[in-house]
Amino acid sequence: MFLLGWSFLVVAVASYPIGLLNAAMVAVHNLRRSGETSTIGRSLVIAERNLGRIWFFTVWDSWITVTAILDRLPKKNRRRKAGSELLYYAWKLATMGVLASLAVGRGYVDAGKDSLKLLTSQPGRALGLQFGYGAVCWVVGIVTYAAALVLSPWRASDLHTPHIIFMFYQWAAWPIMIAAGAVCVVIRPFFLLSVAQLYTDVIDIRADVEGEVWVVTGAGQRSLTWVSLVFAVLLVGLLIAVFFPDQSGLTAVIENLAQ
Repeated sequence: MFLLGWSFLVVAVASYPIGLLNAAMVAVHNLRRSGETSTIGRSLVIAERNLGRIWFFTVWDSWITVTAILDRLPKKNRRRKAGSELLYYAWKLATMGVLASLAVGRGYVDAGKDSLKLLTSQPGRALGLQFGYGAVCWVVGIVTYAAALVLSPWRASDLHTPHIIFMFYQWAAWPIMIAAGAVCVVIRPFFLLSVAQLYTDVIDIRADVEGEVWVVTGAGQRSLTWVSLVFAVLLVGLLIAVFFPDQSGLTAVIENLAQ
């Protein structure tokens, strides 16, 4: 239970900047599509205005993705079931337009309807984007796993150590982080902007964007929100646990779990 909670905390904290930057990229596209002036500051402010719903969705979506990735890793006497994989891709397809909808200020119900509308209006294009992105991520994942196996500094005697699995994943953390960074920084932006283009081709967002621009340039802009405060508290707690494990009691908890 502790490891589950710790993993969820890490995913929640990481999802904040990911959600913010993803929404900002969508905002850039929406502003340009609507003929409005697009700047980094304006895009970030628009993204921050809707960040509560976006962050919650990003946490949930990221948790589903992380658990699916971990479930695919080789394990003793257990394989990922086909039904689980089908449910995962069904979720990804059904929600591919949710971020684009949330980024213009719509709620979860409307975002879900908009996302399904993309599939019904242009199914070929929507399926091509989602499965194309998934295929690229699969290639990156396989190459990363192979690189971890080939580059790991193992000796034959290490295969008989009781902690061989831990040693492998400790070494594999570096190529995994590099691959995750490549996906987030290089591959995913192309996918998000392509989905945003599809979204604006199917759904008229001019009124939504005009409303967002009016609020951002008027008195409705806020310098600090409850979402930022919650993120700051979670981030500080995570940093304290990482850099001061003895003082925070994390070391004692891990020792008790290991016994």
